[in-house]
Amino acid sequence: MKNLVKMLLLLFSLAVTCFAAEGNCIARDISTRPDCQQAIQFLERLQEAIRSDQPVKVAALIQYPLRTSLGGKRTLVRSKQQFLSKYRKIFTPAVRCAVLSSKSSDVWGNANGFMIAAGTVWWDAIIPAPLSNSGPPDTTPGKYPLKVITVNNAEASKQDCPEATSHSAESH
Repeated sequence: MKNLVKMLLLLFSLAVTCFAAEGNCIARDISTRPDCQQAIQFLERLQEAIRSDQPVKVAALIQYPLRTSLGGKRTLVRSKQQFLSKYRKIFTPAVRCAVLSSKSSDVWGNANGFMIAAGTVWWDAIIPAPLSNSGPPDTTPGKYPLKVITVNNAEASKQDCPEATSHSAESH
């Protein structure tokens, strides 16, 4: 009986966490990562690059290969050049809107990385593979750069966002 009560309490706390209005970087919970502050700062840099319409700055915040969708098919964008040539197809008006309308309180972090807008954009610390015989890498929060690892543009929901429509007629 005690185990059943514990299990129900755990399930309830997970449900509350999943449906809370704030991300767990602000409303901390058991899965909150220690590098949340860096994740929030990264979101601000990404927002500024998108707001100022600077694809080259966005490209510098990407880890290649980037997981995304092009033409309705899941794909990997393998280089900065490929990313820049497909920028408007990857960072669609809906994705740009999702990024620009996100607040620091929307950032969620877990073992898979950080995300906003129901997983529209994911980013994480990029830890290099350890050199042979050097042991595991140092995972001190803030030691490694954060980079976008996935853009779920096929699933990005349309939001009322004036910034998102400013480039909708453009294609590259």
